[in-house]
Amino acid sequence: HRVDAPVRFAGRDFDRPVIDVAALAADEPAIAAWVRSLLVPKVLIASQGRVLEAIVDSRGTLIPSTPVIAVVPTGAAGLTVWHLAAAVSSPLASLHLRDVAAGTGLDGRGSRVTARFVRELALPADRDGWDAAADAARRATRASSIADRATWADELDRLGAALLGLSATVDTPQREEREAFTWWIGERPRWRGARLLSR
Repeated sequence: HRVDAPVRFAGRDFDRPVIDVAALAADEPAIAAWVRSLLVPKVLIASQGRVLEAIVDSRGTLIPSTPVIAVVPTGAAGLTVWHLAAAVSSPLASLHLRDVAAGTGLDGRGSRVTARFVRELALPADRDGWDAAADAARRATRASSIADRATWADELDRLGAALLGLSATVDTPQREEREAFTWWIGERPRWRGARLLSR
């Protein structure tokens, strides 16, 4: 993994924060057990924002700090972390967040994301579109990890279009889907530079 800037955590600055699980187990066995349970592939979701923002920990080496939400695939129906990331990152999921939680974020403009909200999100019905969106999520993650901003943005748009049943353009006769996609292009997660991500 790589970090582009120091991380401030618990009042201290770290260049590359890591957890010594063995040392933690000696002092706090219950917390160490919780950490070990999260050393699996998963999706990490920000606890607030204007839209849902997620990163994929495909190797299972990241530990979320409260209030980050962690979602672990069960392996049912061949669903992967990429499928989960696509479902969470879809325009429809963020539109739903806006509808039910707009203005609840700390800044008064964003939305607070809860574990319950994530649990109750509807999964995409079109499996082909969902598979295409999962592939776009994987490509966007790769692009973010190497600071390829243009590809990252293109893949997020492909993800959104796939889950709306569109090509990645706005020239479609489907009015509601077109409007949702146009909203997505304007509101999707903003570039924050290369992230701490598994390749």
